[in-house]
Amino acid sequence: MVIRRRKSKSICWPESRNQFGSAADPKSSPVRASDADGQYKSFIENLPVLFYAVEPAPPYSPLYVSPAFEKFGYPLEDWKMDPGIWLRVIHPDDVERVFKKTTASTLSGEDVDYEYRIVDAMGLTHWVRDVGCLIRDDAGNVVCREGVIIDITDRKIAEQAVSISEERYRNLFENANDIIYVHDLDGNYLSINRAAERVFGYGREEALSMNMRQLAAPEHLTLAQLKLAKKVHDGRQTSYEMDCIAKGGKRVTVEINSCPIFQDGKPIAVQGIARDITERKKAEEALKTSEQQYRDLFENANDLIYTHDLKGVFTSLNRAGERITGYTRGEAMNMEISEVVAPEYLEFARELTRRKLDGERLASYELEIISKDGRRVMLELSTRLVYQNEKPVGVQGIGRDITSRRLAEDQLRHNARHDALTNMPNRTEFMEHLEAAVMRSKIDPDYKFGVLFLDLDRFKVVNDSLGHNIGDKLLVGIAKRINSCIRPLDSAARLGGDEFTVLLNNITGPEDATMVAARLQKKLAAPFIFGHYEVFTSASIGIIVSDDISREAEDFLRDADTAMYGAKQTGKARCEVFDRDIHIANTDFLKLDLRHPVDRHEAR
Repeated sequence: MVIRRRKSKSICWPESRNQFGSAADPKSSPVRASDADGQYKSFIENLPVLFYAVEPAPPYSPLYVSPAFEKFGYPLEDWKMDPGIWLRVIHPDDVERVFKKTTASTLSGEDVDYEYRIVDAMGLTHWVRDVGCLIRDDAGNVVCREGVIIDITDRKIAEQAVSISEERYRNLFENANDIIYVHDLDGNYLSINRAAERVFGYGREEALSMNMRQLAAPEHLTLAQLKLAKKVHDGRQTSYEMDCIAKGGKRVTVEINSCPIFQDGKPIAVQGIARDITERKKAEEALKTSEQQYRDLFENANDLIYTHDLKGVFTSLNRAGERITGYTRGEAMNMEISEVVAPEYLEFARELTRRKLDGERLASYELEIISKDGRRVMLELSTRLVYQNEKPVGVQGIGRDITSRRLAEDQLRHNARHDALTNMPNRTEFMEHLEAAVMRSKIDPDYKFGVLFLDLDRFKVVNDSLGHNIGDKLLVGIAKRINSCIRPLDSAARLGGDEFTVLLNNITGPEDATMVAARLQKKLAAPFIFGHYEVFTSASIGIIVSDDISREAEDFLRDADTAMYGAKQTGKARCEVFDRDIHIANTDFLKLDLRHPVDRHEAR
């Protein structure tokens, strides 16, 4: 394009050309040159870009600016009349750079194409792209600099957003805890992040020269290849777990989510995220082992183990529970705990559950259940609350069948208080009953009781002549006959040897006691048949009845014994009621009788 200078300090317009690019002949052209200049000027002034022409040397005073320059908030006249306007509108941080490049362009004659910022009249910053060139006259002299300015603010904002996004992606990529990788369709790694380096132990350069087959554990290689082929074929994301071998030979389990990368609709690579789940898998295996151990313990325990919800419905029962309760697991799952707990223990069991829910720590306790066949089973129970999401949802219990132990304990207690031969209460048991009667008589003046002391006649003869076996049978037979002669509220005991006692409760006086004694004498007089032997026996009976005189239990037993000896002195099969006056007289006589040997130093 040939440029000619129109006049000093005026814009240099291109000379009019015809459609073939040659200069138009003013004489032959139907459109005059001045008209072409006007059309050209009108064309550029209506474009959204900014056109300018400035002096070729600093301060680059404007020769022409298009009306679009007013978008920066400065009137067009300011651009035309203010020679230093460029220094005011170019961002302070960009002024030096712009002027240096412009000066260098003037010296070299090269075109300029650079980006910088303009600050508008409101103080807002605009990014612009400035493309300019030097304009020369026919003699080659530089007459001005012309250019076009394009507002690229939106592009810059977009680029910054992309840059920020890319930086965020890079940070995410590099700082992610999970492995992020890209490999081509053959499995050759194209990129990995730092997590991959950390987990597998390979540096980035090492990894980028490796194939996925080199990482996959041998037994999982086929799986990896199948998954790769599937995702490439289907174009979908795949998720799976596989074991990899790290640099030092360590086995690493990863959970992989990967998908193909497409270009022009065709898969070109695979991008994936892999999470190291080695520790999680170990924990899962440990949990499985623990659960299996718990199941084994649960099923094979000798103790009953069960759970029930807060409504009392069974939710689990082990084999020992089936054996102890008699109910199958299926039957128990449709039952409430109230259906197996013995009625007298039911409220106790409910109260314990309420206390547990209130946070009270309870020790083990005993509770009786009724099995399917009606058998009573005593359990020693230890229970705890079962929680879900930190809320109690049920109760777990472990119950030990202590029925046999309890029976043994009861038997021991029974044996400690009963005669082994006759199963009658022994002296200890009898004295407790007698002490209770004495205590009651002291509180209730209308209450009377009596004590009978029996000693068998000729029992030693039976033992010596017929043997201890017959003697023992005789004692058992006598015990049965004594029990048959008394009421349920009375009690009888064997003190030892051939001595028995009877406690008669709620009697009116000595007459009631002597009546029972007579009944006993009659009952004992009947012969006892032991095989070929017919054995006859009788008993001497001493009687004492409570009265206004204060005595203790031992006193009553002693006085009944005294009365029994009095009866023996009068013959066999006799009974005698204790008489205090006679007892005192006999005691005084005994004391007198003993005094003479003492005086003669004959006592031993």
